[in-house]
Amino acid sequence: MRFDLSSCARLGRGVLVASSLICVATAGAEAALIRHWALDEANLTDPGNNTYAGIIDSTGNSTGATLFGYNAGKDMAALGVVNVPGPTGFGTAYNFTEVPGENAGISGVFTNSLDAIPATGDFSLQVVMNSTNVAGNSNLFSNNNGQGGRAGLQTDASGNLFWFHNGGVNITTTANVTDGAWHMVGIAREGTRFDLFVDGVIVGTGDSAGAISTAQSWMIGRQRSSGGGYNGLVADVKIYDSYQLPGALVPEPAGIALLGLAAAAMAAGSRRGRMVS
Repeated sequence: MRFDLSSCARLGRGVLVASSLICVATAGAEAALIRHWALDEANLTDPGNNTYAGIIDSTGNSTGATLFGYNAGKDMAALGVVNVPGPTGFGTAYNFTEVPGENAGISGVFTNSLDAIPATGDFSLQVVMNSTNVAGNSNLFSNNNGQGGRAGLQTDASGNLFWFHNGGVNITTTANVTDGAWHMVGIAREGTRFDLFVDGVIVGTGDSAGAISTAQSWMIGRQRSSGGGYNGLVADVKIYDSYQLPGALVPEPAGIALLGLAAAAMAAGSRRGRMVS
């Protein structure tokens, strides 16, 4: 991890605090939103072709997103895995945690987008998430199918946020984001510089000119190949066309978030005649 006063100043985006450990910054100049999966769909009953059509990118791009790991023919809302309460201002969330007795619930959203993150250009990926899971590497957003240049934003077996890029820069942190509270996490690139952030704070940085693969579609909540599933909630995924460090997301108390998840599970269980646990 490399932080110093000169690197903070070079950001030029409303830096508030600079030290040898962290840089805290506000949102930067205007950036164009190029992908946005709000995950607010109300009902995702399988229409008969196993697509669960309706998971849209609200920017008008890549509208063919589909669910992975569903139990075909089931109503995702009735299972309590969509319309889970999200943080204030972000609508509802998807629950990517396995639903006992109902196959795997949602194990991922296939975005059908190869270039959601550009190979070499500037970008900012922002994910609003809430989890308590620390069971191995969990992919929030990934195109990893074993190809060169594969990449992904993940949490590790200790619940810490990290960025993996084959042939590029790997950034690990000690920023634990699996504490049951809502967090805005992400990765931003400007030139060859990558900054990993949590709630408006840069928690890791690195430099690489290596290209990010555009050969495989990106997944929300898992890697492109089998495995690496994320267990927890995701309320929002945004990608901008330039470096954009967002302000802090004010987390709700962990108890509120978890109560909302428990309420959704109880409601789903009562509709099926049993409790989801």
